[in-house]
Amino acid sequence: MAMVITFAEPITSLVFRRIIRELEPRTFAKGLTNRQPMQMVSVNFNPTGPQVQQSISSGMQFQKLSLVRVDENQVANKVVEELSIDPNHILYRNMNYSWWENVSGSYWEMCSDSISSIVESVPLRTVRLEYLDRFIYDGDPEAATADGVIRRESELVSPHIFNLTDLWHSHTGKLEKTKGEDRRLFQVNIDMVDMVDDPGSLPRRSISIMSAVEERFGGTGMDSATADTLRATFDDLHDEVKVLFRNAVDSQMLATVGLDNE
Repeated sequence: MAMVITFAEPITSLVFRRIIRELEPRTFAKGLTNRQPMQMVSVNFNPTGPQVQQSISSGMQFQKLSLVRVDENQVANKVVEELSIDPNHILYRNMNYSWWENVSGSYWEMCSDSISSIVESVPLRTVRLEYLDRFIYDGDPEAATADGVIRRESELVSPHIFNLTDLWHSHTGKLEKTKGEDRRLFQVNIDMVDMVDDPGSLPRRSISIMSAVEERFGGTGMDSATADTLRATFDDLHDEVKVLFRNAVDSQMLATVGLDNE
């Protein structure tokens, strides 16, 4: 699961440093104790002339690590939760997602003050919620099909996938008008892939489903947001993403994962 807020213009270095100071104790209290500075290089091409502008910006990652067994004799750290921020966006990822209320509550406990500082300084360009779900097949990979996982009558998938036993992908999306120049993006990307868990292990065939809903603010961006209104926006996006997922997944599989009665 990923929650992303992008800014319509970069925050200043002064605001960035204040946000880092606000985030440090809150992320530590939530177990994101591994702190990693980031440096990004962006290239802007000028369409009206030959100039190419390159800029370097700094960011910060706060990570929660968990020990996982690589093989019988070796363990390694794995990132299970991450919050990163740079002058252009703030991103939260949770790889051990459980219930929305728990994850959302923890996120706002960490980020509410920092997001308030951001929206007081710059307008917003997008607010996005994204999920990645994976269904792994046992047995012969060549026998894996979309049937039993993907809903045949769904308008969100390409019908040709049900006739294939090899690798495939089905990517769909739409933009809906909301208010003025604002739009809401809906995406469902489904892929049959061969996944390798560890070096030296055999690949396992799986279906991954990326479902996302994103608010896109036109013009100069949204300049009237607060932490409370953004929390309500993410709650709304969560409801929309669940609808996408339920419309893409087979009813028997929904029962298996406990979503048939929601």
